[in-house]
Amino acid sequence: MYEASENFGRRSFRATLDSACELDFRQVLRAESKAPRGLRFRWKMGARKPGHLIWTDDCTILLSDELKKRLRSCSGWQSMPVTLSLQNLKSAGSYHLMSVNGRCGSYIPEKTRKMPAGPSRAWEMYQGLCFEAGAEGADLCMPMEPTLHIFMSERAASVIRDLCDNATLTPCEEVVSRENPVEHFGRAKRSSPPNVAQQSAARDRAKRGA
Repeated sequence: MYEASENFGRRSFRATLDSACELDFRQVLRAESKAPRGLRFRWKMGARKPGHLIWTDDCTILLSDELKKRLRSCSGWQSMPVTLSLQNLKSAGSYHLMSVNGRCGSYIPEKTRKMPAGPSRAWEMYQGLCFEAGAEGADLCMPMEPTLHIFMSERAASVIRDLCDNATLTPCEEVVSRENPVEHFGRAKRSSPPNVAQQSAARDRAKRGA
């Protein structure tokens, strides 16, 4: 599995929401809230021409028609059509708002190692962010905990590699962070991968707590 994140070094087309909508789009990305139809996005910065994968400053991800088509063979996600405008306010073509409804299993703390501060690094770091497979074995998945980490199988990652140059795909064993994932993900008792009922209950709890 790979963690998917934005490649900021590419300075690619980046968008922002252009609709009046009071909604936590982090929950939309996690498929815990449903976005209204007719959402509009527009160019915010970066390249003038959009690619197949559009990152936004609203914690959402947009897919081109071609990318959506190629990802149909992958599980764990859904989408809805949106409007995307270029810098000159003309239409950028057909794009889709993605939500990830696949969920990972339990966090695996023994695959995280601490890297002490020293001559080669200014701060203590942690390497490894690994989870067991979820009950449905989705190609795209996110942890049950309310975070924005997105993980992809090799099948999904190969599609992103073919079409997108603005995404970084890091093997889970190589993910490095200043945050100790054991403190965030490792407090809960490890259990078998969650079933569909457990996933639904977790989404309901997240909605009540929003």
